[in-house]
Amino acid sequence: MPVILDWIEKESPDILCMQETKVQDEEFPKDTFVEKGYYCTYKGQKSYNGVAIISREIPSRVESGFGDNDEKESTRIITACFHNFVVVDTYIPQGREPGSEQFVYKLAWFDRL
Repeated sequence: MPVILDWIEKESPDILCMQETKVQDEEFPKDTFVEKGYYCTYKGQKSYNGVAIISREIPSRVESGFGDNDEKESTRIITACFHNFVVVDTYIPQGREPGSEQFVYKLAWFDRL
């Protein structure tokens, strides 16, 4: 976390997308970013996956997952809608070697995008 906070201090980004946060929502360090003037949109799970969009502006709408009630994927993709643009933050599944079950899953995941 110190590396991210140092980078934010130096660069002052309008938006920061994070993947593989690996924390449940209640453990996400929201206050750390709020103290620096950011709004946090996040969806996570313990020890796996997790995505977050840290922004200066409050999004008008936020959705996690693909919008099909597949809770398993809700911690891999999050969408934040702002006044005149949309940010989609994804943590794409690892595919391993072509032909493997994981690779087929990854390609199917891309098709859902």
